[in-house]
Amino acid sequence: MADLDVRVWADGPGQPAGRSAAQARDRVYKMCLENYRTQKVEPKSRPLDPPAAGRLNDVRVPSLVIVGDLDTSGTQASMRMLSQSVEGAKFVEFPGVAHMVNMEKPDEFNRVVMDFLKSLD
Repeated sequence: MADLDVRVWADGPGQPAGRSAAQARDRVYKMCLENYRTQKVEPKSRPLDPPAAGRLNDVRVPSLVIVGDLDTSGTQASMRMLSQSVEGAKFVEFPGVAHMVNMEKPDEFNRVVMDFLKSLD
């Protein structure tokens, strides 16, 4: 399962194995493997009433939404919906990056986050 997670979260769906840097792939593999090893029971969902997705317009804090353009289509759609539903949210899409934006493009990721935080002053 951890190998599959690396293919989806580090390389990106439909991308060649090894597309992302070995360091990022290794970190994702270790994180996922550790999660699988420590998980003792099957997680149970706890539906919210009303669902959180229907309450995003209630968010009243500055929000930065980041997604890679090689991430799963579901994640991309969720992040677009999130950025459109939270008033004033800033949306940033990283080209050529899957789910682990901070691992694949750490300098650019940090610059975007720091610029966003500085804009709050």
